[in-house]
Amino acid sequence: MMRTVLVGFGVVGRAVCAEHLRRGIAVDVVDQDASALQSASELLQQTFAGDDLSGNAWNIQSIPSVIGTLTSIRIQPNDLHDADGAADRADDGRPTLLIESVAENLEVKQALFRQAQPVLPGGSIYCSNTSTLPIRDISDSLDQAERVVGMHFFMPVDQRPAVEIIASPKTDPAIVDVCADHVRRLGKVPLRVGDHVGFVVNRMLAPYINESITMLCRGATASQIADAATRFGMPISPLALVDVIGTRTAFDGGRSYWRAFPDRFVSAPLLPALVKRKRRGRHDGGGFFDNQNDAGQHRLAPEVDGLVTRYTRQSRDWTVNQIHHRLAATLWTEAACLIRDGVVMDVGVIDDAMWGGLGYRMSLGADAMPVMDMPTVNDSERQSFTRHCDSLGWDILRMQWSGEDPIHVPAWLEHQCESAVANGQSPRDVLVTNLTASDHVR
Repeated sequence: MMRTVLVGFGVVGRAVCAEHLRRGIAVDVVDQDASALQSASELLQQTFAGDDLSGNAWNIQSIPSVIGTLTSIRIQPNDLHDADGAADRADDGRPTLLIESVAENLEVKQALFRQAQPVLPGGSIYCSNTSTLPIRDISDSLDQAERVVGMHFFMPVDQRPAVEIIASPKTDPAIVDVCADHVRRLGKVPLRVGDHVGFVVNRMLAPYINESITMLCRGATASQIADAATRFGMPISPLALVDVIGTRTAFDGGRSYWRAFPDRFVSAPLLPALVKRKRRGRHDGGGFFDNQNDAGQHRLAPEVDGLVTRYTRQSRDWTVNQIHHRLAATLWTEAACLIRDGVVMDVGVIDDAMWGGLGYRMSLGADAMPVMDMPTVNDSERQSFTRHCDSLGWDILRMQWSGEDPIHVPAWLEHQCESAVANGQSPRDVLVTNLTASDHVR
């Protein structure tokens, strides 16, 4: 069994660590913050609060630095056995499975791997929990590029049953298999996706969030956006989701998308304004919403209300249905584009990404369903996103890219849709058509 090392103990790193602990997997935690030891103790108390498995069953201790001078601690069961019953052998030169959750910055991630590779045992695997950066960009300047892979967890980690696994063109396929097995050890479903900006989930998420903020600055209310998103099948408002993942992370994801597709994305100025005002999100005082008003998703923080007024342009009246339809069309359009770009080889991966990565739970207009175990749900439920778009129909979808305030749809996709309407094909049929088209793009 490989030794598991988690680098970065911020919001995302703590969530990934908690998932390992819930599965009884011993970990070494590495962070530049010397207070990580105290943070780990707090994490154990939070992770096992009210559970039969007590935080007291675990031992936390400082260990010699695993990488450079970074603070390193070990969290392991007190009986010195991991979940598989193997005695703790963390110092016997076992290969390491390193998972980094450091800043979403190419140079930072490269520097970490460059520092780790010479000191970790041969056969170690280097996983990046990047949400947007292509793995080929991270690994290209490294000596062991074939041992670098993406392992992207979704926030909130304890409520999202899928993890994206991303191989660069240089990644050893056997390494990908090991990483997929580790994800299954965590009780989650590995989604193997192509090495493109944003992969699947964040590539769909970036325009979804941007469109939501754009509507907020064009007269839609936070309450309407929350109602529309949950009616559509999302677990929370996209604005509340930004608060969960952090405004800076959401901004970085949107910037990566804009850089890759500048002709398809007009960035809403409200999000960078929140970053500048240090409204970082739920983990640090509040973002769109003040933390003391977490339950609502309907009343913006007073400071944010003022910013919305400042950035409002082309204001008009909205209905919840109009917002619902616009959000659905935005996601469907991006799904078609990423399929054509060869990011996935199966339309089912889109549904699984919506289900397992974004928490989408609507099945043909039914109420949102809090189902966690992806392998046990039937195909009708697993295909809920693409089937829901089919149920909306072409009239509603096409309405979103026409008129005075259209969403952007590439000309090739608009042409495909017109042909599909003429031939009696569904929106899902168009997605399948682009699987064939992507063969010419990959």
